[in-house]
Amino acid sequence: MRDHIINLLEERPLATLSAAELDIIKAHAAECCTCLQAYEAAKASLRLLQERKSVIEPPPFFQTRVMAAIREQNLAAQPLGLLNLWQAVRPLVASLGAFVALLLALTFLTDSSQRQAEPSELAFMNDDSSEWSVAVQDYPDDEMSYSQALKVLYDPGISAGDTDGK
Repeated sequence: MRDHIINLLEERPLATLSAAELDIIKAHAAECCTCLQAYEAAKASLRLLQERKSVIEPPPFFQTRVMAAIREQNLAAQPLGLLNLWQAVRPLVASLGAFVALLLALTFLTDSSQRQAEPSELAFMNDDSSEWSVAVQDYPDDEMSYSQALKVLYDPGISAGDTDGK
């Protein structure tokens, strides 16, 4: 029966027990040392709680004043520090980073697709003159293109037999 008394004291506060339950607890506590200690501890804690409750009585409108102080503190301007600045610009930095990543991805994807679609042509300026030269490859052998003809005409180092055209 000892467990029943301790369990009863642990389940409900001492102030909520009925008179019959208190009589059972007192009768058992007179015989059992462990239950007597549990009963005395429950009585002491009840007295402490009642004393604390009577000593600390909040003044009138306490909750109203506390809530007003909290609202004022939230509305007050906070100093501009590094942490506050970072919290303000973090979404902007993240969106700009995503935008730059998207632009880089599009640049490399479209650049590689254009390189594959274009014929193999290189335009470069001669070192010794201000003329442009065009090197043309991958054209059919049966006729000379306009750029090949210009290369033969204007590049002194290349003869007509050096090009792919006739």
